[in-house]
Amino acid sequence: FTASATTGSRAMQTIPKTTGATHWRLPGTKITWGEGMYLSIGSDMAVRDTSIIGIFHMDNTTTSKRTREFLSQAEKEGQVIPCDDLPKSFILTAEYGFQKVYLTSLSSYTLEKRRRVAADDFPR
Repeated sequence: FTASATTGSRAMQTIPKTTGATHWRLPGTKITWGEGMYLSIGSDMAVRDTSIIGIFHMDNTTTSKRTREFLSQAEKEGQVIPCDDLPKSFILTAEYGFQKVYLTSLSSYTLEKRRRVAADDFPR
């Protein structure tokens, strides 16, 4: 059994999955099965899947006053990581006691689809 995946415009190296296989490798990186998988969110950025609290569509969620206030406060506190293009969604993460909001030009549907495919292809 061999598998490969793509993240953004870069392809992961295909590594045979046999008993004892410990990782997939994105050129220049090593992700072990025990560390969890990473979700590519565009702009050459990735977040650990276990740190994701939620993936939100900008058009649907920013109509709420509370969401706008939350994003405004997160920006004031330096917790917002911007993207290169017009953001379509944002990802709320919490890891090591820190909360981050990643803006991404990818749709929430695309991100959730990538997350599901990774979970189905690479069970823990």
